[in-house]
Amino acid sequence: MPPRSLLTLLLATGPTVLAAAPASFTDCAAIEDSDDRLLCYDRVAGRYEPAAEPVLPGPPPPQPPRDLPVLAEPKPAERASPFSVRWQTDAADIDDIFVITPYKPNYILPVTYATDLNDKVYPESEQGLVEDKLEAKFQISFKAKLWDGLYQDYGDIWFAYTQQAWWQVYNDEQSAPFRETNYEPELILGLATDLSALGWHWRYVNVGFNHQSNGRSDPLSRSWNRAILGTAFERGDDLALLARYWWRLPEDEEDDNNPDIEEFIGKGELWAFYRNDNQSWAAMIRNNFDLDDNRGAFELDWSFPLFGSVKGYLQYFYGYGESLIEYDQKHHRIGLGLLLSDWL
Repeated sequence: MPPRSLLTLLLATGPTVLAAAPASFTDCAAIEDSDDRLLCYDRVAGRYEPAAEPVLPGPPPPQPPRDLPVLAEPKPAERASPFSVRWQTDAADIDDIFVITPYKPNYILPVTYATDLNDKVYPESEQGLVEDKLEAKFQISFKAKLWDGLYQDYGDIWFAYTQQAWWQVYNDEQSAPFRETNYEPELILGLATDLSALGWHWRYVNVGFNHQSNGRSDPLSRSWNRAILGTAFERGDDLALLARYWWRLPEDEEDDNNPDIEEFIGKGELWAFYRNDNQSWAAMIRNNFDLDDNRGAFELDWSFPLFGSVKGYLQYFYGYGESLIEYDQKHHRIGLGLLLSDWL
């Protein structure tokens, strides 16, 4: 083989070539492996081209700096609706059956002062029970869901109970008796609503059966049964309205010990609530809707933080029907104490 051809063959030798470069087809024929033998023939014939080494990609060229997007500050978490939380109307998967939660406010007023208490309703042997206008008052109120999702996951059945008591705790001469206690069980159908207009949110409609009595025998027995329609509205997280209208279920005249109770206590009431920081105010107006002989009541509440979840509580009441025993007696009452749970 000419020297130039031999040099060309040596330069073309790759990693799979035999240790000694072939000089002729005779040398290639002596190779046993068929692939290597074919490769040898190609080299001798000058048809072999070594594979080009792969070109690895280099680092990307530097990019011109870009302005980073300005991230918006996260919005504060929206406060849950107090009425929706209280009546579990937001989430369809809530199923807190038989769990006791607050209904109306729970409070104790160790000191209250009332004017014009009517001791004439008591027998002569008990008239001394109201000789002390300074007394304590407290309220216990709770509810529990009995049925979640009455029809196609809509509508809940609740049981509620409220008890109010007026305690002559400072009347030592009469051994500090309870002057009056009112018991009020309710069965309520709760229906969630989700309508908004002019910044107000309509939260729910409640339809209930209500029994209220003082648990006493004649002539001091007082009781009545009502069907109550209630609804609630909220504006933002600081203003709310609660309206209730009731219809008294008829009773036999012989068994009715307070036939004119609606004329004094009224046929409905409206509550307004306002909150500012940790303080809250509530106002209630109750009326019989009778323009010729208008009667009703007014209540104003103020609560303020003390410690933990306990708040100070100031309550003022004026009008008829604070208690059943004196539903037809108008008087003022002011009291100071502790609020354990509020309307909202």
